[in-house]
Amino acid sequence: MLVINSLQRMGVQNQDDLNLRILNIPKEITNKILTEILLEHWRDSDEIKDMISANKYYAVRNISISGKKRQYKDEKGTTYQNEGLSNVKIPMADYRTSVENKVNYAFGKPFIISVNNISADDGENKDKEEVANKYIKEWQNFSDMYFIRELKRIGKNAINNGIGWAFITISNAGKLVIKSVKSETIYPKWLDESHDNLVYLVRDYADTVIINDAIEEVQRIEYWDNDTVEYFIDDGGDLITDVEMEQIKGGNFHLGTQSWGKIPFVPLKGTDDELPLLNLVRDLVDAMDGLNSKSIDTLFDDINPLLVLKNYSAYIGALKEARDMAKNMGIMSVDENGGAEYLKVDANITAIQQKLEYLQKIFVRNSYDVNYEDVRFGGNPNQLVLKSIFQKLDTYVDGLEIEFQVFINNLKCFFDRWLEFKGIGTVELWSNYQINVKLNRDMLVNADNDIKNLLELAKLNPDYMISIESLDGYNPMLENHEAEQARREAESESKHQTELENHDNDMVGFINATRSENAVSPVDEQDIENQVEQTSGKSLNGAQTQSLVSIIQQYQSNALTLGQAINIISVSIGISKEEAKKIIEGLN
Repeated sequence: MLVINSLQRMGVQNQDDLNLRILNIPKEITNKILTEILLEHWRDSDEIKDMISANKYYAVRNISISGKKRQYKDEKGTTYQNEGLSNVKIPMADYRTSVENKVNYAFGKPFIISVNNISADDGENKDKEEVANKYIKEWQNFSDMYFIRELKRIGKNAINNGIGWAFITISNAGKLVIKSVKSETIYPKWLDESHDNLVYLVRDYADTVIINDAIEEVQRIEYWDNDTVEYFIDDGGDLITDVEMEQIKGGNFHLGTQSWGKIPFVPLKGTDDELPLLNLVRDLVDAMDGLNSKSIDTLFDDINPLLVLKNYSAYIGALKEARDMAKNMGIMSVDENGGAEYLKVDANITAIQQKLEYLQKIFVRNSYDVNYEDVRFGGNPNQLVLKSIFQKLDTYVDGLEIEFQVFINNLKCFFDRWLEFKGIGTVELWSNYQINVKLNRDMLVNADNDIKNLLELAKLNPDYMISIESLDGYNPMLENHEAEQARREAESESKHQTELENHDNDMVGFINATRSENAVSPVDEQDIENQVEQTSGKSLNGAQTQSLVSIIQQYQSNALTLGQAINIISVSIGISKEEAKKIIEGLN
């Protein structure tokens, strides 16, 4: 209330008024006041409560089932806990499994990254390609296994909480890194309704410190905008400067002596409306928890049969006393004409299990999930059937992939500045290069069908041949397509070198066989080598020199025409026909 009153005195009457003035904040509105505004808005908000609930369900600490009781009322209406009956509380892990399925499906394998130059000038394509290759190599080095691990954590938060956050910082080793931050601790102030641009941000989290040899918990508050960061401690509702954190803020916020120029927190949305996955299925999870626990209770109740009493008081207290005596002591007494006996009741949980299976099917549908048991025991489905099974999950990940592209584009701003800081290009240079990413979805595949299809593609007409690189990309047997490409190129180079050596050897044999039949005046090998180097810039090996000597001699003896000699020289040493003709003319 103090914050609201102070803002009203400054002419800020409501949140809309503050939104209009946020880019031109009066000096009277300090960063501390802005921090208090966000704390009042976000703490205990429905969005934060939903995130906290989602975290509990993800940890299989389902809220509804934890309060399950088996009770009865006496004649006066007083409620008692029925300790004589089973009261099992078994939370279902379906929600956690659903989140994990999506995380591993989308982020379980390294994402596919490519770069293209978006500048208009096409006159330096070769140079631009080299720069693009260098740029993508830097990205590949950056997105190592530690990056992928943090990305999975951020992706999990995005799916589970509706939005995940990456904190951009420099590691102790001097490397650019991202760190996952708990979603419920971040309070953003967005510039627009689409939540694309941050004005400022507050982080609110608990931390443990040692004070007077005792571990205590403090509530740390951080304020971030494009230019600065301030640290506070929440001391019973009052924000006081966190002196300890203020001393290290340069290392968190600055790149050397330079500021990032942006708030170093990058969001990854699970959906465009930042809706936690639990909001779609919470009631279903609670219903499954109740039915599952009830079925177990039924089984345990069957172990303790129903006690039937004859001519015994119907007073609930007396009935409970009789039950406890029979259960704990194994004996009981009855009046004349009275009696007591156990009635065996066979448990029938089939109906409960059928209802549970029905709810689980609805859960799979509403959570955009896949029933992997249906896939596993469904024979040997072809790829078309598998795609149909994964359709709803793919629909969800299609939207997530768009948000991931936005995440990478926002991360690119920090990455480009980092490269400039290291002396690798400039921010202006890298702004001409666009990063394209694609989630490498970890879908079950029918490898036999895929390989057969690849073989069919490889047999297509050469004029419409799919590239080898694309074929590798569809090959389910390859884990590293880049390594396979490198191996193929090495084999091709080795084969080409062998063919050249065989060709040179054949030419030497041909030379030796024809020399005696067409003896002509000798041709100086040094003259040939000099002529070739002057004309084409090539240096000949011994076999190539002897080959040219023989060809020139055969041409001089009219065993070869000029055209034949030109063609043979051109093929033998890999030069143009024009260069071959100049070599012959230069030697005559």
